[in-house]
Amino acid sequence: MAVSTRHDPFPVGEQYRGIYAHGVETRSGVTFADIVKMSFFLMRREDMDTLVEVRKELLDGVRPAITTVFVAGLVSPDWLVEVEVVACAE
Repeated sequence: MAVSTRHDPFPVGEQYRGIYAHGVETRSGVTFADIVKMSFFLMRREDMDTLVEVRKELLDGVRPAITTVFVAGLVSPDWLVEVEVVACAE
């Protein structure tokens, strides 16, 4: 049976406490090679080249399905990108 651990690198807003986590880990020991799907939400089109370079650096040889969406805003006005990752390991 998998054990789930919630991760909140910084506090969740009061209105979301109890219904939201920044991340959920269901099986430990996964690596970048276990990533099967990534979604990127970018605020600015001019950051696309930087995103591609970061992906090349971190995912060299890993080929997950990827979706990139340009958005009008994220939860925090200071954020320029949000990343969603799905990984699978045995």
